[in-house]
Amino acid sequence: EVKKALVMNFFYLGDQLAAVRKEAFKVHFLESVSGPKKFIERDTPLLFNLHEDPAEQFNIAPNYPKMLQLLADLRDRHLALVVKVESQLLLR
Repeated sequence: EVKKALVMNFFYLGDQLAAVRKEAFKVHFLESVSGPKKFIERDTPLLFNLHEDPAEQFNIAPNYPKMLQLLADLRDRHLALVVKVESQLLLR
């Protein structure tokens, strides 16, 4: 029997965790803004089903609160394990 691998990814913008993907679902936690901080945390994250909407155009978060919470929990667990270090990109 062939087992399917779990797809889970963490997407960063600089040193900020911007999005988390698990299987078909991807949640965006940051939004773009002008000014010195180019991205800030969204008040309400956006959720997409990449199998049905690969262009990430249709937010389905209101219809999937449990999936949104699951991905937020994955984000929190991931961030708890990450050791922050000085950005090597800012040293240039």
